[in-house]
Amino acid sequence: MAVIKKGPEKGGKVALTFDDGPDPLYTPLLLECLARFQARATFFVLASKAERHPELIKAMVREGHEVGSHGIRHFPVFLRSYRGAQREISRSVSLISALAGKPLRFYRPPWGRFNGRTLQASQELGVDIVLWSLDSADWLWGINPEVVIRRLRRASAGDIILCHDGSFVPHRPRVILKALPEVLAWFAGQGLRAVTLSEMLEGR
Repeated sequence: MAVIKKGPEKGGKVALTFDDGPDPLYTPLLLECLARFQARATFFVLASKAERHPELIKAMVREGHEVGSHGIRHFPVFLRSYRGAQREISRSVSLISALAGKPLRFYRPPWGRFNGRTLQASQELGVDIVLWSLDSADWLWGINPEVVIRRLRRASAGDIILCHDGSFVPHRPRVILKALPEVLAWFAGQGLRAVTLSEMLEGR
């Protein structure tokens, strides 16, 4: 088991990842956009939201995307004891994998923050911790789509890209939704393919 921050630079692949969903308004729109460009992504979902919107988890899997755990309710897992971290990760992985109909490979701790207890718990549960190498900054207050587009035009093969299809701030995912078509078109022009994490890391 490992902490993954970046994928291999060979193969022209990038991994779009979306945190904090699923969101009943924005996740379906993002799925439509990804389908339009034949792009695949990995969604790090919150178990509490996934339970409320199981149809969105099934849609992700049906359309070829990957689902990972982002915990239960976006609690800072590094503040928990080892047993607490183990329960948090185990319960979220169990709930989400049941909805997805397949085992989960990946866990992303909220805010990307973890410690030795988190790492030990994830290793014992058989899931890799995934961070990112490129932040879209779509979560920042006052960010606009043009800034997100400029940031994501820095992408190169092997990048794991942090985006959000859910938010605790109403309508924040509109930013990535507006930016994504131009970003995906730019990827295609650069010969970059947006794939799931498992596809990017195949053979590792």
